[in-house]
Amino acid sequence: MKTTLVFFLLCYHFFLDNPVLSQKNNYVLKSQRPTFTVIVDGAKTLEEMIREGGYSQLNKAITEKNFPIREKTKRTVVIELFFFNRKISSNEAISEMNKEGYRPATHDELIALGAKRYGLKEKFPIVALGSVWANYPGPRKVCLLYWNSYSLESGLDLDWIDSDLHDDFRVAAVHK
Repeated sequence: MKTTLVFFLLCYHFFLDNPVLSQKNNYVLKSQRPTFTVIVDGAKTLEEMIREGGYSQLNKAITEKNFPIREKTKRTVVIELFFFNRKISSNEAISEMNKEGYRPATHDELIALGAKRYGLKEKFPIVALGSVWANYPGPRKVCLLYWNSYSLESGLDLDWIDSDLHDDFRVAAVHK
């Protein structure tokens, strides 16, 4: 009985008093968010950027036509990964990022992150909400980096922006 009580108290302390996991702070604090500096070369084609990322699985709808490169320059971007630790709508995630002075990362910024930090996508899915493909009349979609643990391959896929993001997703963001 004492062992169970001690275990319960330890779990209570860890989950409820932990600033990262508590309900008071529904997302990871700024000081604890991973930050990555990447170079996005807009002079390259989308196909070249994707090839540099070495993705084994690629959604065929991720094309220059559906996801055009808007900035044709080479630029350095600092990407932070927001983690909300719960299911959250894309609009709510964007609103939370805006409150802190961030904008959602674009598809080319996400692809550059995946190329520079190849092993990162093995840890958790990462979504970029800054570039939306309006697949008329179907759902609107955004780019997602992921790891397929069954085939042990990395992928670049699409996810619906109008559905809730899973509780393990990281949302790539750039300071405005």
